[in-house]
Amino acid sequence: MQLRRSWLLWAAIVVFAIISKNASYASTTVYVAQSAGTFSGGTACNGKNAESVATFNSGTESAGSIYYLCGTITTGIKINGSGSSGSVITMIWDTGARVSQPVAQGIYLNGNSAYWLFDGGVACGPGTNCDAVEAANQTGYATGQTGIIEATANGSALANQNPTSQAFYGCSSGCHDIEIRNLIIRNMYQHTNMSDSTNNVDGGTFIFSCVSCASGTISIHDSSIHDNGNAVSLTTTSGTTLNVYNNDFYRNNWAVAPTGRGTRMVNIHDNHFHDASNWDTTDDAFHHNGVHVFMTTATDSLGINIYNNLSDGNWGNCCTTATQVFIDTGGFSVPDNVNVFNNVVIQYPGNLAPAWEYSATTGLVANNTALGVCTTPSNTYALGIGSGATGLNVENNFIQCYGQLIQFNPGATFTLWDYNTYGPPGISGVGTWDHANTGFNAFAAWQTACSCDSHGQSQSTLHTSAIGAPQGGSPLVGQGASALIGAGANLTSLGITALDSDTSAGGTRTPVSRPTTGPWTAGAFQFQSPPPPTNTVAPIVPVSN
Repeated sequence: MQLRRSWLLWAAIVVFAIISKNASYASTTVYVAQSAGTFSGGTACNGKNAESVATFNSGTESAGSIYYLCGTITTGIKINGSGSSGSVITMIWDTGARVSQPVAQGIYLNGNSAYWLFDGGVACGPGTNCDAVEAANQTGYATGQTGIIEATANGSALANQNPTSQAFYGCSSGCHDIEIRNLIIRNMYQHTNMSDSTNNVDGGTFIFSCVSCASGTISIHDSSIHDNGNAVSLTTTSGTTLNVYNNDFYRNNWAVAPTGRGTRMVNIHDNHFHDASNWDTTDDAFHHNGVHVFMTTATDSLGINIYNNLSDGNWGNCCTTATQVFIDTGGFSVPDNVNVFNNVVIQYPGNLAPAWEYSATTGLVANNTALGVCTTPSNTYALGIGSGATGLNVENNFIQCYGQLIQFNPGATFTLWDYNTYGPPGISGVGTWDHANTGFNAFAAWQTACSCDSHGQSQSTLHTSAIGAPQGGSPLVGQGASALIGAGANLTSLGITALDSDTSAGGTRTPVSRPTTGPWTAGAFQFQSPPPPTNTVAPIVPVSN
């Protein structure tokens, strides 16, 4: 009997010890700093007793708990627990907090982490003060900035040339329901040298990668994301929804790449993609894309929706596949149901990048605007339709000043191609419109060859603003109303809510509703008076190149 009592007493002590050890992880608030002790600085962390990163990494987090990161953390963070639906675990960067390493191995999601929210604290997407301050000083620490994950010494001219520097990584084997927001994620690899063709640096330096995501949602939004190889990568999946929105992406070789196999829904919207020329190399080792889709099985695409994005700035001269949207068919399946609408692409003088390289089986290409440079000689096309494309609806787009406005490859088909408006072509030695490898400079000849655009138009003067918004005209200045006004079909019946408003052009303004009856304005901007302000930015200048 005495032995039994002793055993029970010992068991109780053990259970109490375990409960005490994990008490800080049970639906409570915990402060995490590089070293344990009373933390001085920040806002939420100031004066609090913080545990060390080492202690955090050895524990297991519980659903509903909140963790504040305090100050500068130079050790990688390991996630060991998962939340639950309705009871997520939250990690918040306190004022001035950052995860900072020479080569980033920032936050390890440990295979099957789920129901986590990572929050930098301050919205830092396009048009925010946070984003503007970051663009002006891409390695510094300004007062009032949001949380940061960074590598400080990885790049062409830096101490390390590591192709596996990553911010969030290890999301596999069932990882799902992860939200990343309000962060500056930067400098996983600072590519600054034309001779730097470091193997796999374009595809291995991520801000987030998921090799085997499970059914659930991955959301990345309201962040400033720059100087990375392939910023967001989604490969093998199982019923995953990926949402990428309200981010400023620049100096990234690729911004978003849904690839590989597995069912997925992808929504990429209200982002600003710009300035990837720093990834040019002498041997054309890398091609640069805002969005690059290459999938193994066409039917895995439950829907890829790319809308309300702005692409501008200097994309370099690496190759003709440097583009805002590249739906790739080279050795891959043509994905189903790809919808591209309300996007604005503004070409940089001398760049060779098309606006859209597009192949899909069924999908919508509508109310996009592509503005080339009329005075720069270039044979680059604005919209290229790949040979595997079928069943597309191409309507209400506005394209001008590319060397070639359309390249429609042999074997491609469409369901409807109409109500598109074409401005003057750029300077080139090829046909303005190309159908099945035959070029045409006369719009009527294009209409006959493609049996399309019966309600389309080609105009030498469109009367638009610098970002392609239609002008209303004024007899006082002798300017006529834009031919874009009323030139588009009304697509309200398609029931796509985001299409029924015009573009926010990278999240920099409030969209304007399109009418439910009557014709729409062609292009990404519904006519309004006065027109929306010019919202492009000055190109981000490479450090050296």
